Amino acid sequence: MKNMRLHAALCRLYPHAPEGAWELACGPQTDWDVAIAAWRLEEAPPTQEALDTMYAALAEEDAAPRPPEPEPLDLNTITYAQADAIIRAESVEDLRLAMLDVLGL
Repeated sequence: MKNMRLHAALCRLYPHAPEGAWELACGPQTDWDVAIAAWRLEEAPPTQEALDTMYAALAEEDAAPRPPEPEPLDLNTITYAQADAIIRAESVEDLRLAMLDVLGL
């Protein structure tokens, strides 16, 4: 979890960094804490303060209220005509319209 959190923070702090710009490690050499093992950017690695600020921002986003999940679709309510329209859709737009009909939108 910490590994993903540190990676997410680094991606936010260095959005244009190429893949492989850093390597993270966790093990006896880091006292089992996640740390930056290799840094391949010309810019200096982030300070702990910058990481802590980014961790707080990521935590706020995770805690933000999410829209309610839609009600599950009861497949027994789909008519044969609606199912046929979904199956025979010849384009993404046809499929979208057929699905909107099933959802009653």
